[in-house]
Amino acid sequence: MTEEVVITCVGDLVEDVIVYAPEGVRVGTDSPARVERHRGGSAANVAVAAALFGGTARYVGNVGHDLLGDHLLAQLSTAGVEIAVTRSGRSGSIVAVVDGNAERSFLTDRGSAGDLTSAPDGWLLHTAVVHVPMYSLLADPMRATTLEMLDGARGHNVGISLDASSTGAIADAGVGAARDLIERIAPDYLFCNHDEAELLRITQPDRLATVTIIKQGAKATVVYSDAGVDTYPVAPVDDVVDTTGAGDAFAAGFLVTKFQRAGSQAAAVAAAHLLAARTIIAHGATPRF
Repeated sequence: MTEEVVITCVGDLVEDVIVYAPEGVRVGTDSPARVERHRGGSAANVAVAAALFGGTARYVGNVGHDLLGDHLLAQLSTAGVEIAVTRSGRSGSIVAVVDGNAERSFLTDRGSAGDLTSAPDGWLLHTAVVHVPMYSLLADPMRATTLEMLDGARGHNVGISLDASSTGAIADAGVGAARDLIERIAPDYLFCNHDEAELLRITQPDRLATVTIIKQGAKATVVYSDAGVDTYPVAPVDDVVDTTGAGDAFAAGFLVTKFQRAGSQAAAVAAAHLLAARTIIAHGATPRF
């Protein structure tokens, strides 16, 4: 057990099946591709990236009671992530199809990842900030359990970080319902990309969090806070291979710098950019070090 857990991440641990199809997918016939299998799941991605960046991290979720679940948990342990999980059902898989422009499309089977019915023992111990992807809030029992856990974290003065996850996740919840949910959680930090921010109708005065960080790919990152609007240019990255997990790595770099290293906002964004850049030059969702 660690003495200080900077980030506790609540959500999915699944297998990523990444299909690199540079010529796209031709419907009804064969398409040339390369298929790879990696550890995935947004919450697990953040925990692994945080640990590899020198932070301390815990992963919390429900993991399939099968050989794949054993394998995925072993990968987290190898990366230095502390584990607090329940086990039931079967492990999930996400198929990510990556085209010649490194754009991704997803086919999602979460398996039993959404079947978290209670908080594992010791899940909040030494936690400085709880990070939750919107994926963890789409349906019960995971949603109800996660909200209860966030209420408990807030009662212990633990920070709360939320990732909007995807426009699809927001659409599944309903924009109005998603906004209501975010307002109910009142996160200290909200991570979203440009499209998610637009869909949620986020502005500086209506930022839905104490600090909202808007990622825009190669364009400058925008941060809304009480201090106003800050922009941070993104250094160009050559030889982009795969953007899977880049947003999760971004969140990990930001949160480790803010909560473990007591860094400034500018330093946190710089670390976020660094980890995202190290992720998009590698296959899968793990930053290259």
